[in-house]
Amino acid sequence: MKKTVAVVIALILLLTAVVAAQAQDQTLIFLLWDGAEYTVNPDETVYLVFGWGACNQGLLKAAQNALGLEITVDGDPFYQMVKKDPYWGAPYPIGPFEVCIPAASASPVESDWFYPLDLSQFELDEEYEFSTSMWFDHQITDGVDGDGDGEPDFYNGVLYSGTVTLTVTETP
Repeated sequence: MKKTVAVVIALILLLTAVVAAQAQDQTLIFLLWDGAEYTVNPDETVYLVFGWGACNQGLLKAAQNALGLEITVDGDPFYQMVKKDPYWGAPYPIGPFEVCIPAASASPVESDWFYPLDLSQFELDEEYEFSTSMWFDHQITDGVDGDGDGEPDFYNGVLYSGTVTLTVTETP
């Protein structure tokens, strides 16, 4: 349940990134939308993205430092997150967020991860499966009470595992 809440919160928070990308004529491939299919032109600007939010900047930074991410393409290693990953954007406020514990002292923030995808490495009209696995090596909280028990939820182990499909094709 907690993993589902975390993924749902991350997806909701990414809606702001969608609006920004549309305004800048970019295509975002959301790594956390399991089963999604994307078709892009080879001249498009494309990013692999996800976001993480927390009830304050300290909790966000702790999650970023503890998050493990591995992406494969058709089973082959493609990207593995490292400490101080350069693709995290600057934190920005997302409040108010009533599920922060304690809500009165929360200053919720989010940071989005944007990885620029070089489309020249993909053949035209071929499907590519991007498999994503995210995990925490140790217990982490974002300060959110997603299950309604009055206490912050904690995450440990595999947080998400899923795939998206990409096809690069010329369209008239």
